[in-house]
Amino acid sequence: MAGWTLYGPQQKFGETTVISGQASADGMCRPLGYNYFVFYKGQFAGTISPVSMDSRTDGAATSVYLPQERSLTAEFAPYANTDALCCPSRTSFVDYRIETTANGALLIPKS
Repeated sequence: MAGWTLYGPQQKFGETTVISGQASADGMCRPLGYNYFVFYKGQFAGTISPVSMDSRTDGAATSVYLPQERSLTAEFAPYANTDALCCPSRTSFVDYRIETTANGALLIPKS
């Protein structure tokens, strides 16, 4: 992928593949400028975030789960103002579905 370095495990369920890519890393090798890329039947369907994320920042994704071929869940770490960078006190989840359109596969957030 142009400009991206792959990191972490690839996830695959049927025709769906999720990979993570980062633009760089910090001094402790945590990803910076990263995202999770979703492909369906070999075609790019979308990313779980509309913008690149940085580790240890508010709203950064921490995990992606692929329990079904066309359904996935991403876990994000929203930080409270009093949280240390190591330890967000909350988590939030976004469920996504993959739809096929006339233009190809499309990753759509459900919640």
